[in-house]
Amino acid sequence: MTTQHEAEDLIRDRKPFRASALSAVEGMSGTGDLPDEDARKYRDAEPTYTVLSYATPIAWVAADGTVCAPMLRYSLTTTQHQAIARHGLGIHRWGEGDPDGSDRRAVPAGHYEGREGW
Repeated sequence: MTTQHEAEDLIRDRKPFRASALSAVEGMSGTGDLPDEDARKYRDAEPTYTVLSYATPIAWVAADGTVCAPMLRYSLTTTQHQAIARHGLGIHRWGEGDPDGSDRRAVPAGHYEGREGW
């Protein structure tokens, strides 16, 4: 299994990997816990490469080459995964890569309702 330290280099090279809850795949995956609007943008982008935290896309490379990394707040672990993904994808400025170009935003209230453990 890949370590999270190695993950940044693999992301930079757009290689698939699994490092515990952080992983990457070629192409598209499911939308996991992405809010509906971000899930639509993810599907519309027709990603060629996707970085996931658990089963949620946290960054991707769109078919046109655009790098997308929505500024969403999740858990502390996913926040750490987002930092690794952003560095690996060359995103260094706050808000860069967010398809909305907006500030960091929380996953909408009620998004996790009815989920076991939340």
